[in-house]
Amino acid sequence: MCRENHIQNRIFPIFLADQTLPLILKIWNIGALLCVLLVGVGLNAQHSLKGEILDAKTRDPLPFVNVIANDSGNGTATNIDGAFQLSSKTRIQFIQVSYVGYEKQIVPILTDEPLIVLLQKTKVSLRPVNIFPDGNPAHRIILKTYSNSDKNNPEKSGSFEYETYMKMKGILDVDSTQNVDTEELDSTTRALMSFIETSDLFIMETVTHRKFRPPNHSKETILATKVSGFKNPDFGLITSQMGSFTFYDEKFTFGDREYVNPISKNSINKYLFILEDTVINGPDSTYIISFRPRYGKRFDALKGLLYINTNGYALEHVTAEPVEYQSGINVTIQQSYERVNNQKWFPSEIKTDFTILIDTNDSKFNFRGTLRGFFLNIKLDPEFKRKEFSHVAIELDPMATKKTKEYWEAHRVLPLTDREITTYQKVDSVSKELNIERNFFILNGLLSGVVPYRFIDFDLDHILRFNRYEGLGLGLGIHTNDKFSKHIKLGGYFNYGFGDKTWKYGGDISYSPIKGNEFQLKAVYKNDVVETGGTEWYIKTRSGFSSATIRPMFISLKDQRELYQLGVQFRSLNYLQAYVFGNYDIRKTTDRSTYISENGTTPTTHTTAEVGVHLRYAYGEAYMPVNGKLFSLGTKSPILHFKYTRGIKGIEQSGYDYNKFDFKVVKLFSWRALGKSTGALTFGYSDATLPKTFLYNAPATYFSSFPIGVDQSFQTMRTNEFFADMYLHLFLKHSFPKINSRWDWFKPTAVIYHNMGYGELTSKNLDRNPGIQDYWDGFYESGFGFDHLYTSSGVGIGLSTMYRYGPRALPYHLDNWAVKLTMGISLNFGASINLE
Repeated sequence: MCRENHIQNRIFPIFLADQTLPLILKIWNIGALLCVLLVGVGLNAQHSLKGEILDAKTRDPLPFVNVIANDSGNGTATNIDGAFQLSSKTRIQFIQVSYVGYEKQIVPILTDEPLIVLLQKTKVSLRPVNIFPDGNPAHRIILKTYSNSDKNNPEKSGSFEYETYMKMKGILDVDSTQNVDTEELDSTTRALMSFIETSDLFIMETVTHRKFRPPNHSKETILATKVSGFKNPDFGLITSQMGSFTFYDEKFTFGDREYVNPISKNSINKYLFILEDTVINGPDSTYIISFRPRYGKRFDALKGLLYINTNGYALEHVTAEPVEYQSGINVTIQQSYERVNNQKWFPSEIKTDFTILIDTNDSKFNFRGTLRGFFLNIKLDPEFKRKEFSHVAIELDPMATKKTKEYWEAHRVLPLTDREITTYQKVDSVSKELNIERNFFILNGLLSGVVPYRFIDFDLDHILRFNRYEGLGLGLGIHTNDKFSKHIKLGGYFNYGFGDKTWKYGGDISYSPIKGNEFQLKAVYKNDVVETGGTEWYIKTRSGFSSATIRPMFISLKDQRELYQLGVQFRSLNYLQAYVFGNYDIRKTTDRSTYISENGTTPTTHTTAEVGVHLRYAYGEAYMPVNGKLFSLGTKSPILHFKYTRGIKGIEQSGYDYNKFDFKVVKLFSWRALGKSTGALTFGYSDATLPKTFLYNAPATYFSSFPIGVDQSFQTMRTNEFFADMYLHLFLKHSFPKINSRWDWFKPTAVIYHNMGYGELTSKNLDRNPGIQDYWDGFYESGFGFDHLYTSSGVGIGLSTMYRYGPRALPYHLDNWAVKLTMGISLNFGASINLE
């Protein structure tokens, strides 16, 4: 039937009846037409091939490998999982497979079955010196990519929203235990090794929805979360802060390491870039550029490959890993981008590996957390109203932990493997038996400050108290939580100080009329001690660690106090917090100081009635909820505090009229190649003659028996050395970039300090408070040091020295020096750095 139609009359017998011939001719013509159509389809047929490309030794998938059909020059690349699908208009007879660092292969195609290709790494050899007479061609591409980075960075080029499916697994690498003699291991370790043969340590899945509005309004909702061995949904909130959304950030911070992005300003002076290959993709091309640190440059560097598409000079794929794996957290990044609606490049897939090297006496175990994510249902430039966003950047859907099996099957991009199913089953069983979830409570409690048990929260801040006045104090604090009531909270605490041998106690009740709103009415009672001349900031925010938070340990003088307080707390405009308060404060001095009243008496008990307002403003600050409390993820903007207090004489026993103004601003400054600076400016003013307990005590932290460095304090000033009714303090600290060394534990960071302050007492305050002095002519101290001289498990110990000079220098030269230990903890989440 596939011959030309004109031969049909030659082959038909002439004896066919006239009524039969037309029917046969019609059938023949239809067949001829089908023949032509089938030939056309054959000419335009798409031949396809699927396969995986793996490392020949480790069997790990290789992402973004170039796969070219025949000699066409056109092809595709593997995805993050090492899989590819290749299409060609002609039959695929062979494929060319090439990947930087691996031997190139030409693989014949004999069947249409899915293919598995194993690539061998190239033999280790000295890389040839690259000489570019006309300049390195990779530099032009990198500079153009950097100049377009803001256009291609989704968070700097318009609003968007998307959904994600994320899967995170915790893996103990079996290879790291192969050299261990199992007969010499204890039963617990042997059980662990048996466990990891068929199961991972844990697995977690989340489905999220995020919307973003420039410049920094973001709201992410965890729609579903499922964690092996855990019922507490907060685990999903914490792990949501791991990994980077895009590869366009100037730096990536993980633990105590801050990696410099190869796509950043002046990166060509730090990294060596080599143009390895160019792949043609229709009208566009993809440049494959390898990068590694230049010889002699020591910094937290990455190495890997950049796939840069000429359409917008944007990242299409990227792989990056540390140049050297060290003890602590090491991160490996793989990201893939795609054009959405042919408008913008947007992340489509990510994979981030967090490797922690754990050294033991006998062996080295590698813990690896793998985060795999897919970006789905991406919408560009949707219109959002500002009221759709709040200061809470991450929230948990109330039904997130109650999703059905059908829901998960519908939302999983990749089905669970047999090993992952086993992980859910095994870890759930082991978690119940060993109560593993309580270990998570420790981290959760440190972030939130509370440990929940049913309808009660145990306040960690009241369990242990230590300072120079009270000595060691032990106690307990509890509050009801949402399981008791979503609107009313009751709480109290008690504490016994073994130094002052005194019981302290207090209680409070609060009412929140609107669920999820920070508007709150509060009543507080305290029978406690308070720093003499201290400034109280009522609005407190939990965030990362800062040495400034340990200053209360140095307080050596406190007064007994009985406080009655009514307050109203609320938030306005997302970033402004306000607390309006009324206090009735009875204080009794505990030292031998005297205050001479107007009538000449020397009372030791002083009572005030006061009203006031405390405002805190931190533009762009975001939070995540942990145990029902808000944990700050930080802000790049200054944090400002203002408090006005009006003392009113004549209410009950109150005996003082005054106005007090308090102000504080703290700011973190980041310099590209010079490190980071922190600055704090504080100011206080009182317009009345007051006893010492209501004046301003300069924040001093010199104590020879406890030589610990404390930020935002005078480190050579003796406690209670100076008082004022008006003061201005400035605290400056600059940390230079980390000095990299060959030892994992030695990561010194050079630091310089400068602190100065002015404090003045009016003549009346000097007369009424004999024995105190001010520092009207200025207090100055400067110093330097090295942080992280020894680092282990994210905790760094350093050394600093400070020198006191100027009009308030001490007569004996050596008394002006202070040598102190410094401490830093690199366990902050997001941009969270506690500056307060």
